[in-house]
Amino acid sequence: MTARDRVNILLVDDQPARLLSYEAILAPLEQNLVRASSGVEALQKLLREEFAVILLDVSMPEMDGFETAAMIHQHPRFERTPIIFVTGHNITDLDALRGYELGAVDYVYVPIVPEILRGKVSVLVELHLKRQELVRANRELEQANAQLALANTTLQAEKTRELEQLNAVLEQANAGLAEANRTLAAEVAERLRAEEALRHTHEQLREADRQKDEFLAMLAHELRNPLAPIHSAVELMGVKEIDDPEIRWCRDVIERQTEQLHRLVDDLLDVSRITQGKIKLQSAPLEVAAVISRALETTRPLIDARRHQIAVSAPEDPIWIEGDRTRLTQVVGNLLNNAAKYTPEGGQIRLTVELAGPDALVLIRVADSGTGISGEMLPKCSSCSRRSTAPSTRPRAASASAWRWSAAWSSCTAARSPPTARGPAGAASSPSSCRCCAGRPPPSRPRQPRRPRPRAPRPARCSWSTTTSTPPSAWPACSR
Repeated sequence: MTARDRVNILLVDDQPARLLSYEAILAPLEQNLVRASSGVEALQKLLREEFAVILLDVSMPEMDGFETAAMIHQHPRFERTPIIFVTGHNITDLDALRGYELGAVDYVYVPIVPEILRGKVSVLVELHLKRQELVRANRELEQANAQLALANTTLQAEKTRELEQLNAVLEQANAGLAEANRTLAAEVAERLRAEEALRHTHEQLREADRQKDEFLAMLAHELRNPLAPIHSAVELMGVKEIDDPEIRWCRDVIERQTEQLHRLVDDLLDVSRITQGKIKLQSAPLEVAAVISRALETTRPLIDARRHQIAVSAPEDPIWIEGDRTRLTQVVGNLLNNAAKYTPEGGQIRLTVELAGPDALVLIRVADSGTGISGEMLPKCSSCSRRSTAPSTRPRAASASAWRWSAAWSSCTAARSPPTARGPAGAASSPSSCRCCAGRPPPSRPRQPRRPRPRAPRPARCSWSTTTSTPPSAWPACSR
């Protein structure tokens, strides 16, 4: 037991021998033993120190044990201090009762039995230690309660503050949600109105489309009326012999263009197939030179009027393909017409025919010496009304209708116009399913003339030369 854990035991007796015997008996308890030879000295000791147990002799001069015990317990500090009376003679029951009333907890008789005295004092010391431990525990509990109360108050205040903030945020969120609900309701109403307007517009468009189909059908029917006598007149002209070669050439041109116009009128009768790009191709063996010649016939007046120079380059051997003569003629004619119309007067146009790729596809290129089409405009060339907005010295901006019709009539059409190139370049190739036979017509379907009659030389047909007034390096490159 450490010195800090020891308690004080007050030994009060007027006989030093007894005090010595008390010390010898209580020494094994290893507590602080304090002597007092009188009641007055005992009171003085009590004022300076705290004692766990008081061993008090009943018979002492001046102030006996009962008087000393009475004075001790009158003080508030010592009213609970246990007292063991030591007496050398038997006392009456009244004296014992008086001692208990004064705060005595037990009596010890002389001669003292060491074990009994040690046992009683040991119990009281242990009780004192437990009482001190309980006091300390109560004090710590009070401190903990105080800290808990403070923490609870702080926490309550913090929770109250957080709750107020959350309530404020919730009110703002509710206000925002209400506003969002109002906005959503307005948007839903607006969307319903827009859907209704869209439905109405769709119905109007369907009605307009129906009227357009009716108009085109009526137009095609009306166009058949003047075409019939023209066709009959051409047939009559074919029966009679005409000596003038130029008149015969004019008759042939009228006949071919009448046939092509008749085909176009037939296409107008099926508007749904036109809008879906499902016009049926009438494939037949044909020579590429004939397609180029017919396309040049349609565009020659415009080329001559604008004083353009046109150069045509093609292989020496005839190239036969299987395709739609009218559509291919229209594709090439549209490209030539676009180049002639939007190239400044006195410009240069080049048409090139070549075999490309391992499948010997026929590639027809048309290029001019104009300002060209910017790279940004190329994806928009399929629009029927799209025009280039690039700065140009041309009298009019170039139209993209030729590109659009070419894409519609040809199953494989491509265009490229580099930003540095002079003038747009168009390229049209025969469909991948077409057969190409260089130098001879396909054996399966040989070309047969419609009726045997002498044909006059065609002035509109250009020679297949490679010479041109502009070096080939100056022409823009085109590819599929």
